Amino acid sequence: MQTTYIFDYGATIDSPGNHWGKILWHAYERAGVAVSEEQFREAYVYAERYLGSHKVIMPIESFRETLQKKLMLQSARLKETAGLADFPLRKILDDVYSQTVSNIDASRKVLEELRRRGCKLGLVSNFYGNIEAVLREFRLTECFQTVVESAAVGIRKPDPRLLALTMERLGAKAEDIIVVGDHLKKDIAPAKQLGCCAVWIKGEPWSEEHDVAQDFLPDKTIGRLSELL
Repeated sequence: MQTTYIFDYGATIDSPGNHWGKILWHAYERAGVAVSEEQFREAYVYAERYLGSHKVIMPIESFRETLQKKLMLQSARLKETAGLADFPLRKILDDVYSQTVSNIDASRKVLEELRRRGCKLGLVSNFYGNIEAVLREFRLTECFQTVVESAAVGIRKPDPRLLALTMERLGAKAEDIIVVGDHLKKDIAPAKQLGCCAVWIKGEPWSEEHDVAQDFLPDKTIGRLSELL
């Protein structure tokens, strides 16, 4: 029987389970940005909400362009709320982008091996409308037989309809599907609600929410995608 994998994207494929807020905060630390983590968190949430409510990211834009716009929004907010005078945007951009490329190179090897073994692969993501451009940028397009993005269909995780649509497009039954994601509420819970096997890639969370028992628990917990092989 053919196994079908459905992957989350952010913090699942582009990092080993680490929340993007923590990835960026550690880059701030390495760059010596003179703000507290609390001040950063406020700026991070502000930027994410702004991106979610304004057409800032264009469908053709790369991840690097997306990351640059995120950092620009964060730095502008920190100048306003924390009096930040100097922000080493290019240094942080290059640091985080290089780390992301390395993470995705490792993930691509896993995805390609699963395809070689005859598995069907799908992607389901809350993203900004440019996931296809990002997949081309990182040479991931050929890994997936279908890609479902929240911005394109008007449904966001944890709404299980987003995952259900992905399952429908793949033509796979729940008992043959393994869902892989980094978030208990947004990835694992919808998978279990729909009767799929759920694998949690557990890294550094944004909050303790990741470590609190949920109504729907993963069938397996891993630290990196290579553990799927």
